[in-house]
Amino acid sequence: MLPRLLVVVDANEATIGETDGEFINVLWHEDSMVPRKHGKGGQSQQRFQRDRERALIQWLKLVAEKIQLLHNNRAIVVGGPGMTKDRLLQYLHSYCKVAFVESCGYTDENGLWELTKISRYE
Repeated sequence: MLPRLLVVVDANEATIGETDGEFINVLWHEDSMVPRKHGKGGQSQQRFQRDRERALIQWLKLVAEKIQLLHNNRAIVVGGPGMTKDRLLQYLHSYCKVAFVESCGYTDENGLWELTKISRYE
């Protein structure tokens, strides 16, 4: 059986790894260039929000491309804090089989371990 592909993602970083249930091998990790939200008012806030949304879409497309390159017909487990993980799914091709989508608190190697425990592949 092929190891499962684990993906943890948020607007700031993403990590992709594989697990056989006992070990985790990190295949890719990268920090994003998506600007953080801020609470400034006025027209600049609307422009900033549009720019942030464009950067987030480009980030999610990059992560989806990496997943598609690494998935090799394996089941994919996606996790991360917030709604970014759910938005990522719309950029994956239909042939990528997502087995689980779970919330977890981290988006680095610790997030992969947490996702492994949550999704019962430990």
